[in-house]
Amino acid sequence: MKIVSDKKLKEIKLYKPITFKDMRGEIWTKWEKKIFKDLNFNLSKYTKSKKNVLRGFHGDKKSWKLISCLKGEILNVVEGTLSKKFQQVPFDENINCDAKKFIKILKDFLIKKNFKSNENHSKWLNRCVEWKETYDPVKKDFFKNTNTVQPYAFIRRLSEKMDKDDILVADCGGNIVTCNHAFETKKGQRYFTNNGNSPMGFSFSGAIGAYFANPKKRIVCIIGDGGMNMNIQELQTIKNYNINIKTIILNNHIYGITKAFQETNFGGKSEACGPRGYIPPDFIKVSKAYGIKTMEIKNNSEFDEKIDQLLNCKESIVVDVDCHDHHEYEPRIFGWKTPIEDMYPYIDRDEFKKNMIIDPVEGWESPIMPKFIKSDEVGDA
Repeated sequence: MKIVSDKKLKEIKLYKPITFKDMRGEIWTKWEKKIFKDLNFNLSKYTKSKKNVLRGFHGDKKSWKLISCLKGEILNVVEGTLSKKFQQVPFDENINCDAKKFIKILKDFLIKKNFKSNENHSKWLNRCVEWKETYDPVKKDFFKNTNTVQPYAFIRRLSEKMDKDDILVADCGGNIVTCNHAFETKKGQRYFTNNGNSPMGFSFSGAIGAYFANPKKRIVCIIGDGGMNMNIQELQTIKNYNINIKTIILNNHIYGITKAFQETNFGGKSEACGPRGYIPPDFIKVSKAYGIKTMEIKNNSEFDEKIDQLLNCKESIVVDVDCHDHHEYEPRIFGWKTPIEDMYPYIDRDEFKKNMIIDPVEGWESPIMPKFIKSDEVGDA
C-alpha cells in the first residue's frame, strides 16, 4: 500500500494499492492494518489470472486463506461499522459473527437454560394489541365520501371482507405501506410481501405464482400504478393460462413514496415522480385490449359494493382504484436519528414517556419536525 501525499490537502492521506503484473496475471495489496490503525482488519492480497479468475489471500492473526472467485468480486467486511461512533442509532451490543453460527449458539443456549415463555410474554402481546387499537392509523374520517378513494379506508374494508383462507400478495412503495398499515390479517390467511427487497411489479408476478401453487384459493394482488407498469405484459400470461386472480391497482397517478420523500426533504419540491416526469397509462383500456374483465372504483361511496363484486368475480379481473395524488403515509419515521418507536405525527410527549418501558433516547423531548411545504405552494421543480 502506497501513501500518496498532497500538499494542498495536508489533513487527508490518499492510499493507492501497489500492483504487480507479469504473464500470469496481476497481484495487488488491498488493505494493510498498520496504515489503517483505527480499523480492525489485516493484510489482504488479491490476484487476477489471465482467465479473469479473481483470487484473494486474506490473512488474520492465525492463518491465511486462499479464496477463488469465478464471478463477481471479493469483499472485506469492515469491522469499523461495528463501532458505535459510526452508527446513527447506536446498538447496545455489536457482534461480529456468521449469522448461521450465531443462531445455532443462541438456540443451544436457550435449550440448555430450558428457556420457556412466561407470563411476561402474554403481557407484552396484550400491550402491543392495546397500542395497535389506540394508535390505529386508519382514522374514521378516512371513510367519509370524497371525490377519490382514500386508500387506507379501502384496504381496511377489503381486509374485513376477505375470507380466512384467501391469499394476499402486495407490492412495494406507497401501496405496501398502506397495506401494512391498514390490512388486518385473519388466522389462516397468507400475506406475501417483498419487504427488504421491494422490486416494483413483484406482486403481479407473485400472485401468478400463488395461483399455480394453489389454483383453488382466492388470490388478491395489490399493486400501484408504477409497479403495474413494470409487469403489465403479464396480462397476456393471465389471459393465456386463464389465471383467476383479482388485481387491484391503487392508482394515485404518481410515484407516491418518492414524492412524499422529496416534498418532505426538498422544501416541497418534487421531480420525475408525477405529474411532472411521469404519467401512467389507462389501465382499463390496456386490460380490455388483452380481453380481461375490468372495474373502476372512483370514490369511497362505491367501494363497499364493488369490493363484494370483485371478490366474487369468477374470472380474472383488473380493478383501477382512483386514489389520485395520495402520498401521505403515516405513521412514519422522520429524520435519520429518530428511533422506530417515536414516529411522526408524534404523540404527546408525556404519553410517549409513559408508554416507554426503557428510557427514551436522547432528545426525545423535542423530536425533529418535518419541514413540509405543500406542492401547490411551491410547484414542481
